[in-house]
Amino acid sequence: APAAPAVASAPARTGGGGGEQVTVQRGDTASKIAGAYKPADVSLDQMLVALLAANPNAFIGGNVNRMRAGAVLDLPTAAQAAATPAAEARRTVTAQSRDFGSYRQRLAENAPTSNVAAASRNASGKLQANVEDRNAAASAPDKLTISQGSASTRAADEKVAQARQAQDASNRVAELSKNIEDLNKLKSSTGA
Repeated sequence: APAAPAVASAPARTGGGGGEQVTVQRGDTASKIAGAYKPADVSLDQMLVALLAANPNAFIGGNVNRMRAGAVLDLPTAAQAAATPAAEARRTVTAQSRDFGSYRQRLAENAPTSNVAAASRNASGKLQANVEDRNAAASAPDKLTISQGSASTRAADEKVAQARQAQDASNRVAELSKNIEDLNKLKSSTGA
């Protein structure tokens, strides 16, 4: 059967009855898919483990957190999902989450960084406003004229742009560091 068109809120699904399949769209997670299709009497962890077991080639490194976009997943039945005891499924998902956290930390540590010299945020130039008498020329709009800066002004503008780029890079590194800290806190709070 042809794939159903992708919908932002739910993964694309094909087939019917017991042999249902889901096409992984960019941005989908295994948890999102497992949560959308899991039977009521099966835990999310059991469904994730069954999804991984039914589709080993759809997950990079056999980790449920590293699902390939574009993969077509065979949805496990309720019996397949319930075959793994809930406690064992929870341990498996927790271990894989720890492994994925380590993988993300290695990626963050190896992320390229750029060192940009500190730049001054001072700029110079002339600003001139020409305001016309509205009674004399009611149809003439106000005019704002900015004079062209000198070479030093252009250099200052370039320094400002470099400083912004350095700040953006610094903000990104800070954001990645915070994500790693949050993952470590989450890991320690789950009793890992």
